[in-house]
Formats: sequence, structure tokens, C-alpha cells
Amino acid sequence: MSMFCRILRVQKGTALRIIGRSGTPEKAEGGRLRSMPLILRRRNETVIIDVHTHLFPAKIAEAALRKMQGNSHTALYSDGTEAGLCACEARAGVDLAIAQPVATNPEKVSHLNDFVLEINGRDAGSRVRSFGAMHPACRDWERELERLKMAGVPGIKLHPPYTGVDLDDPRSIAVLRKCRELDLMVLIHSGRDVGLPGAEEALPIRVRRALDAVGPMKLIAGHMGGWGCWEEVLELLPDTGCYLDTAFALGTMTPAPDGHAWRAEDLRLLRAEAFCELIARFGADRVLFGTDSPWADPEEEIRKIKGLPLQEAEVRRILGDNMAGLLAGRVNAECWRLPGPAAWQAPAPET
Repeated sequence: MSMFCRILRVQKGTALRIIGRSGTPEKAEGGRLRSMPLILRRRNETVIIDVHTHLFPAKIAEAALRKMQGNSHTALYSDGTEAGLCACEARAGVDLAIAQPVATNPEKVSHLNDFVLEINGRDAGSRVRSFGAMHPACRDWERELERLKMAGVPGIKLHPPYTGVDLDDPRSIAVLRKCRELDLMVLIHSGRDVGLPGAEEALPIRVRRALDAVGPMKLIAGHMGGWGCWEEVLELLPDTGCYLDTAFALGTMTPAPDGHAWRAEDLRLLRAEAFCELIARFGADRVLFGTDSPWADPEEEIRKIKGLPLQEAEVRRILGDNMAGLLAGRVNAECWRLPGPAAWQAPAPET
């Protein structure tokens, strides 16, 4: 008999639960467990899913990060490779890191998605999986979305400032509508971009227009709804049903050691009070933990979230339970290291 979450007594006084889709473990001779490709976790331990990370093929990672850091003048916390991402997320205790590939060239979308499928084909012990890449100007965008859906990829990343196509452009709207039809999630870069001054392709007003045109869908507006535009986020987006991720939005940016003349006020992101106001307006069940790694240290970002004046249940939902719930039914739970329903089911409201 199989179940989603079981309690095992593996040591006297130690209760562990199996995290992941259920299955009957293989047994060796004598009845001993041979293998169990599921995560064992102490009961009550928080599941952590980083929904917003980046990685590059090892042969181009160094050059890609050097170029991006030259534009943003902000610090790096890993080398941008899959191995580097795994290492920094492991140190932080992150269970699953989701890479968000950015398509800057419409001709290379299919090639990028080949890399995505390679990452998602790793064995269940890997803590990195990936959304798909998309560019609204890609000629075969419909076929590419269908390929991702058939391959079990649960969503795509759109980065309007890097594609140069506004989120409320008819081409972007068409992509979003197809994602809604296929039940694919979409994580967007929302707001301005520290590395692209003046970029306006994904301002909150464009997010609003796009969602009004498309209707209800699982859209995640990165950077707490709109990097550097948080007053507009509060004004325009709470009633849209979109989700927010916490990536690169709380505290201050760390400058790169490149001599760039930062002003102290330009390094400030959201203060804790403003960050919590966004959580209150959207609801903790619509906020997802993200880091924007390699541009942030996952360990420090987790500490920031745990240090907010939130209820413990709200912290658990933000750090992992919300995203586990969104992924459930859209992916192979074992392969994506998902917890069972007992872990991510929203608790009853406190009285």
C-alpha cells in the first residue's frame, strides 16, 4: 500500500517523514530497504523551495556573469553553474531550486529548452530543476510551449526587459494565453531592472493590462511584483490573483568590488515594514520564496524571511509550501523533490 506521507521509526525517539510522492520501497534479501528515492525529513521541518534562480552551461557561465555584473555592479554569490547553484542552495538547506532561463534571442529558445530538459532529466537526488525558456518573437513559440508541456515542465520564464517585448504587447499576450490553455505557470521579471536602467517593458501597469487581457492564470510576478515600483504594485496588482516572489527585494543590494560609485540610497530595496505590507495585501498564500541566485546568498535570504514579524505558518507557506502546492499535479513529485500533502496543505486559520 502506498501513501504520500508516512512516519517511520528509524531510531528510538526519532520520527522521520517521507517527503515526495509515495511508493513502496524496494527490499533486498532479508527485507531490508534497498533504495528509497524519496526525501527523509524530520516531522515539522520547513520545506524550502527557491523558485527564482539562474544558471548557465559551464562553458559560458563565467563570460555571461562577467557581462551581467558589468551592467548591474552587484555582488555574486556563486559561479553561475549548475554545480555552483547546487552547492550554495545545499549550504542554505534548500530542498529544491528552480532555474529560470532567460531567452534573449528568439532563435535560441529551442536550444535553451534542450538544456532545460537535460537539467530536469537528472536523477531525483538533484536539488535543481528548471522552468522553460520563451521569447515572444520566437517563430515556433506554440510548438515549443507544447513540447515543454509534454515533457512535464510546469512553467516558463519571461523577461520582457531582455526580450525587448512589452508584457502587454500582443505577442506576449498570445504566449500568456497559450500558457493559460496548457496550464503552464509563467514567472516574469516584473518592474525595472538594476542592470538595464530605463527598461519599462514589465512595469506593474503592463502586468495589469496583460492579466486583464488574458484572465485568471498562474502568473508569478518576480521581485515582489515589480522591482523598484512597489508603490505601483500595491495600487495595481493585489486583486489580479497573481503571485509574488521575494527575489532581490528585501534589505539592500551588495555592490560588486568593481569601484562603481553607488549612492547608499540606490542600494536600498524594501524595508521590512513595506515588504510585510505587500504580504498583507496579497496574502501569505500568494508569496513564494526566491533569491535570484547567483545575485543573492540563499542562506541570508532565508534568514531575512524568518526574521520578519510573521506567524510561523506564514513563513512556512512562503518558504516552500505555497510552491509545493502549485507544482503538485503539474510535475513528477519524486523527480521534483516535492513534499506530500500533509506538508504543504494550508493550516486552519489561527483563532
